[in-house]
Amino acid sequence: MSEKSDTRNDELSLIPKLEESLAQAESESRAKTAFQVKMSLDIRSSINMILEYTEAARKSLGSPEKQLECLDKIDFYGQSLLGLINQILDMTDFEADARSSGTTLTLPAQAAVPPKAERDCTDFSCLSGRHVLLADDNEMNLQITREALEAYGIGVTTAANGRLALERITESPAGTFDFVLMDLIMPEMDGYEAAKAIRALPEKEKASLPIVALSASTLNEDVQKAAECGMDALEIKPVRIPGLLDTLLKFL
Repeated sequence: MSEKSDTRNDELSLIPKLEESLAQAESESRAKTAFQVKMSLDIRSSINMILEYTEAARKSLGSPEKQLECLDKIDFYGQSLLGLINQILDMTDFEADARSSGTTLTLPAQAAVPPKAERDCTDFSCLSGRHVLLADDNEMNLQITREALEAYGIGVTTAANGRLALERITESPAGTFDFVLMDLIMPEMDGYEAAKAIRALPEKEKASLPIVALSASTLNEDVQKAAECGMDALEIKPVRIPGLLDTLLKFL
């Protein structure tokens, strides 16, 4: 009897350890998934910007100055992409394989800050002078989207989460912003809650601001939830600027 009791006690003592191991495994899995999602978005965003400025360079064959600006941008985002690849290599066994074959990728000590792009509003000139509030907790996404919009003469104010976005609108005079671009997943206050809070503001002009959701998800439930929270449109991340500008034009 004592032997069975001891065995039972041993089994019970294992439960907390198993639960701890399971919780740790789930936490590591979530962290891995979050890293993969972030890297996927950052890589695709950099590639999109390289493609955007490559196309802009093709359209500027008669303007060496404009072509040089595009090349500087391509170089900047190319270096950013190289940095992301190096981060991935640092976290995998591929780094050792790459070094052994003599093909190690290296990131320059400091990537050059891209020059301010010349404002080219040929196709979207009526958006020039408009002001966007851009909310996203990803610094690279903020930088890429801001620079792309500014290249069309659009003013951009940024916020790192929904709470700060709401504060920007609340504390600014009515009419400061023409559009709100809102990432859905952010710390402190996500895009859904921020959109609902904006729609509940007492000042009608602020409460009725066009809100475009930014999301990597195309699930019907996410799209539906964004609409239920008062958002007017949804753009898939990484954002393609021409498509985003077309969406903004619809609200003018």
